[in-house]
Amino acid sequence: MRYFGAIERDITAQRNQTERLLHLAHRDVLTGLPNRGALEEEFSHVSTIASARGHALVLLDLDEFKQVNDTYGHLAGDELLRMFAALLLSNLRRDDFVARLGGDEFIILLPDTRLDEAQGVAQQIVDASFELEIKNNDQVEFGASAGVTALLPGEDLNSALARADNALYSAKSGGKGMVKIKSKKMANA
Repeated sequence: MRYFGAIERDITAQRNQTERLLHLAHRDVLTGLPNRGALEEEFSHVSTIASARGHALVLLDLDEFKQVNDTYGHLAGDELLRMFAALLLSNLRRDDFVARLGGDEFIILLPDTRLDEAQGVAQQIVDASFELEIKNNDQVEFGASAGVTALLPGEDLNSALARADNALYSAKSGGKGMVKIKSKKMANA
């Protein structure tokens, strides 16, 4: 005589929670864009792919973002970040990768893209100023500045980000709504 026993347990809630945590680990909650962790994974992947044209990185941030939060409140700032994320997505190709690093900093990884092409992408985004309607029906226009750099063979993400950040700082110093390039020749500058 044989006896069989079975225990049934619904793990749907546990599986949903696991999927939710995985999503949160790789996504920015506010904008829905990938976060820095996802960027690191994508960078590792892209940097191993050979390309005669190279790969490029664009670092962007919103001009005068702190004033938005200080003047109109954090809800307006959050809305501005969501609008900018949508603007970025609408200006990219299928294989491009955009992520929010934090605050008002966003990054675009452009695989198989020459430096001049990356500058064109950055300029297109910087030129696309946009307006946010504030509670009292004020229309406030915003813009962004960008730093562009080409990825060097064997380079890690932090080195590329440092060069892009230097270019972004140079753009901000030259006036808002600008694009600056940190080229391969200026990698050690």
